[in-house]
Amino acid sequence: MAILLLLSNASFAQLPTQQIVTRFDKFINKPEIEWAAYINDTIRFESLSLNRILLTRLAKEEIKASMPVGSGSAEADQIKYSKKKDIDLIKFPVNEIAIFDSKGNIVRTEHSVQKIDTASFTLTDATQILFIENGQLKTYTPWVATMLPVITSTGVYLGDGEYFSTCFNFNYNYQADKKNKILFLSQSKRKIRLDSFDIRSKLKELYGRNVIQTLWPYILKNKFEIFDCTKNRNIKAKELDADLINGKIQVPLYDSIGNMVGTKFLQQALSPDGFTSLELIQDWYYDQTKNIVFNTVRELYLYAKKWTAEGEAKEATPILKIVFK
Repeated sequence: MAILLLLSNASFAQLPTQQIVTRFDKFINKPEIEWAAYINDTIRFESLSLNRILLTRLAKEEIKASMPVGSGSAEADQIKYSKKKDIDLIKFPVNEIAIFDSKGNIVRTEHSVQKIDTASFTLTDATQILFIENGQLKTYTPWVATMLPVITSTGVYLGDGEYFSTCFNFNYNYQADKKNKILFLSQSKRKIRLDSFDIRSKLKELYGRNVIQTLWPYILKNKFEIFDCTKNRNIKAKELDADLINGKIQVPLYDSIGNMVGTKFLQQALSPDGFTSLELIQDWYYDQTKNIVFNTVRELYLYAKKWTAEGEAKEATPILKIVFK
């Protein structure tokens, strides 16, 4: 938890969240960071298999890795690097199988070692910190973990578990050098409900504002390109009215003696409070020279439940698209 000085007005206080301040999240103390939270993505990179690259490089001792690390944990501040063979001894312990003769006597023991199914070795868990710095939405990937399918001895698939953590990046505003070997991994889409940012995942939330409310003043200043998703057109901040969600509100017009003489459409300002979720569009890269995974946020979709003549829609739909340059 990154702790700020308490101000006299409680609405200016940062919410206390993380119990452990680590080297990876202490940067949020900077005044230019207005909002921050941990998010995790399990991604299947389509352009190439990042897991296989990392596994091969670890076996050749070209990169460093550790047992799986959790965000906001003591292990994140005390990373202990291990060789692949040492990780495998813990992840894939050798089982002794007794071989009996016809009379039930043990005649020998055989060792059974679990093998890695590289065909199923495709998921990567990326630990991210989503944050807003000087009005710009950014992400920082402190590390990634390769994922393995967990299968019982009887062949029952139980899910996926972390194999090892690697690609440790200690610089939140890291930028890859043009001389480095950069591999494009994939583009990902991640929809996030605003209420899914719980008290433990949030690192910083000034003025009690969520991520959309924090970005909103910069949206109103036309700092980004804005698109109306319902009409697929580029719009300016002055066109952000409540009609995008509520439809046009028609109100009657009266003359000086109270007679109705017509109607007009009431224009209301669009409030960020009406949005319930967002969708991140990110481009992912692997810096093979530095063994770092990073991404850029290309677009952000804002979702809300629209009001129609029949009432509020059951499902939220994309209303605005924000394009970051």
